Amino acid sequence: MRGHRYNKQSGPTDNAMSGRTRWRCARRYYGCKAAALLSTLIESRKGYSALIYQGYRYNKESRATASTMYGRTRWRCVRRNNGESVLQGVQVYGQPLEDQDTLEMYPQEPRLPHGRAAESTATSLLFTTSKQGRPVLIYQGNRFNKEYSAKVKPTNARTRWRCVRKNRGCRAFVTSRKGKPMVQIGGHRYYRHSSRRVGGGGPQLWVCVKWSAGCRCSIKTFDGDVIVVNGSHTHDLLKPRYQYEC
Repeated sequence: MRGHRYNKQSGPTDNAMSGRTRWRCARRYYGCKAAALLSTLIESRKGYSALIYQGYRYNKESRATASTMYGRTRWRCVRRNNGESVLQGVQVYGQPLEDQDTLEMYPQEPRLPHGRAAESTATSLLFTTSKQGRPVLIYQGNRFNKEYSAKVKPTNARTRWRCVRKNRGCRAFVTSRKGKPMVQIGGHRYYRHSSRRVGGGGPQLWVCVKWSAGCRCSIKTFDGDVIVVNGSHTHDLLKPRYQYEC
C-alpha cells in the first residue's frame, strides 16, 4: 500500500469481531507502527462480491490481466468514470486473505490497445514463466508468448513474442534483440545476475546493464514483483530496445 508491504495480523482482535482485518507494516520488528484496516468482502444486491476499502467501494474485475497471471485479483472503483483507481491484491476469490499477502493501490493506467500500433516507450516490461515453465513476456498489461518458428535462425539476435490472443485475431507482437531475461523500469534496464538464477519464480537479483561501466544500481524481485531497489543510477536514461508492432 503506497509502496509499503503489510502483513495480516493473526490472532483474535477487536477488528475481527467487527468483520474487518488488521494489517501491520512488514517492518514492525524494526520499530514501524504503521497499520491499516481492511473490510471484508460483501455481497452486492445482484449477488456479486464487492470490496469496501477506506470508505470506497470496488468491484472485482473479471477480465484476464497481467495481475491475474501473477495470482492476483484486481478491484476497480465503482466510480470508474470519475478518476478511476485500481486495487490489486494477492487474494483467492471467495476466500480470506492469507498471512503475508499484500494489498496495493495503483492509479489508473491506460492499457495498450490490441491490434493497433504504439510507440516504443515501454516502462512496464517483465520476463517471467508460465505454469508449464515456458517463457512469457508481460508488456504494458498484455501477455506475450515466445514464438518458435523454423523461419527464425538460431543465430538471429532477435526474438519475437506473440500476443496470447493471436487465435482471436490479435496480430500484435513484441520484438527483443537478444531474447535474454531483462526488466525495464522507468527507462532503465536490468539483466538477471548470472549467479542468482532460481528458475522462473522465487527471489531474483537483477543488475543494471551499465554495471560494467560502474553503475551499481540493482533490484530484487520475488515471483515477478519488484521488492527492493538498491542504489541510484549514475547515467542517463537508455533508449528503448523493445518495440510494439502490428
